[in-house]
Amino acid sequence: MHMEILKNPSLPGDRYDCEEKVFSSAALKFDESNLLFRNYLTYNSPDEHYSNAHRVDMSPFMKYLPGATATTEWPFNLHDIPLFGHLYVPTLKPEAKAKEKEVYPLAIFCHGDWGVQTDSAAGYAYLGKHLATHGVITASVTTIHIANLTEGDDGNLLPDSGKRPVLILEYIKQFRAWNEDPSHPLHQKIDLSRVFLCGHSRGGEAAADAAYINTLENVEGRPLEPTDPAKPIYPMLPLLGGKNGLGPYGFGLRAVLTMAPSVITDPLRGDHKPYGNPDVMDNYFHIEGSDDHTRGHIFYDTATRNLEDPQDSNGKIKGAWRIYAGNHNYFNEVWTNSSDDPVAAQQQRTFAKLYVSSIVQALLLDSDAHRELLKDQRNFAPWLPAGRILVSQYQDSQRLFLQHLQESEDTPLPVISQPLSGSTDSKNLTVQQQHLHFYADAHKASIRRLKFKWQATSAAVTYTLLLDPVPENVATESYTVLAMDFGQALAEEGDAAKDQDITIDVTDAEGNLATFKQGSDQHLLYPDILNSVRSGTYYSVQMQTIRVPLANLVDGQTGKALNIRTLKSIQFTFDNTVSGVLYYSGIQLSR
Repeated sequence: MHMEILKNPSLPGDRYDCEEKVFSSAALKFDESNLLFRNYLTYNSPDEHYSNAHRVDMSPFMKYLPGATATTEWPFNLHDIPLFGHLYVPTLKPEAKAKEKEVYPLAIFCHGDWGVQTDSAAGYAYLGKHLATHGVITASVTTIHIANLTEGDDGNLLPDSGKRPVLILEYIKQFRAWNEDPSHPLHQKIDLSRVFLCGHSRGGEAAADAAYINTLENVEGRPLEPTDPAKPIYPMLPLLGGKNGLGPYGFGLRAVLTMAPSVITDPLRGDHKPYGNPDVMDNYFHIEGSDDHTRGHIFYDTATRNLEDPQDSNGKIKGAWRIYAGNHNYFNEVWTNSSDDPVAAQQQRTFAKLYVSSIVQALLLDSDAHRELLKDQRNFAPWLPAGRILVSQYQDSQRLFLQHLQESEDTPLPVISQPLSGSTDSKNLTVQQQHLHFYADAHKASIRRLKFKWQATSAAVTYTLLLDPVPENVATESYTVLAMDFGQALAEEGDAAKDQDITIDVTDAEGNLATFKQGSDQHLLYPDILNSVRSGTYYSVQMQTIRVPLANLVDGQTGKALNIRTLKSIQFTFDNTVSGVLYYSGIQLSR
């Protein structure tokens, strides 16, 4: 595919304009004299046809409204939580030819916890307007009124992650109701088999949990009283339109994106789904700034996985972008921003528009060109803000692991992964099996990587996969790329504060040899450079997917293409520093 024929995804679409709306539940009135609600007064006067959103009984999840004080005075109670937010609707341009039936996918954005005084839902207008011009109905929904923690109330703290994703799904349910209402402007205009869900900060965690709850018939509510805080009893709530009025859900979720997601880690409820940060099994994407404490790698590493058999694909893809020196707040236009962040707000939002627009066009609008675009960050090079560095990962639904490192606990690593066979070899290199539990309080099943460490040696430092021929019953014809994931950690000894540039040698049984460098456009950055704008000692290993087209595997002297079915060895030579530490999470044939 020729990427140059694609229009810059961060530019508006050609077919639609955007019509902005405000929606709310009936009779929602914020007190005009209360300065805390001065940014919410717009919801007192929603647009015509958009003032009848249903209300939700959230009492199964909460004892009382978070932050309810004499100064807050919410104009509703636990039993009639309103739905309100900002809506961006595509409108056909006068010069555009109408289709026989204009039906649009739906995108939902959920903010994080930035305080009651801020209308955080307004902060994603730049994304909502943008997607509307590409033919996607987009809503930025409000959840702050049920999201903040309430100090000292275990009954409120325990199910904190559950209430927000349920409310997100209730928002989608409201759009289903409008879609079915013959008197509503959105009647038969929404395709609920094409839904995109995006959450920022704590809203990112909620988006991931909502994707899981979307598949359930029951969900756990607030622990019954009295209950042992160490072993709370979670009642099961039906999601089929039962007495609590929740559900049914089961929407056609095409993709989930988390933007700098924060993960709540209360150990009292970490073992109870959905409060245990369940794996996302839909198409999953993640974007964050490197100058952040968020835990997006937790979601990426565990998304769309089958720990029983990593070779088994559920047909979904996943990807991650990490913006060099990007921060947490710039993804939202109305959040206060750190003054010392070197990435301008507009530049960071350009990254967001590029990624969000490409995901939506690929998976909601079925654009094969944009699906191809998502596979490699280098495809975006013409449109990225000048001078900014991007680190990325991608895993396709079509893949064959040569080494995935997730074999059973009684299998010593490293090994070549079945159904392939072979062995490994290392020279002048310490290879350690690394169990990644992420954070002990995040309650995710661990995955395994390899830790490579070398120190001040003049001899060649190598790690080699020695491969047997591919079995006859294993197909390889559809694969076009050799993909591997590395990330650089802090050097434990010596001065290795620089990027890595691995030399990769590939041979086949016929004696052909292809040699190439990882390349500076697929960055393996040294962590203290990546996080230099932070104070303190926070570092984060940033994994990078290195993608090598199989068409590039040709003998440097004869020009003959290597035979993928008879690959004999793949050798990594770490020759860019005299000492260093790298993490490695496997290699695969892919698309």
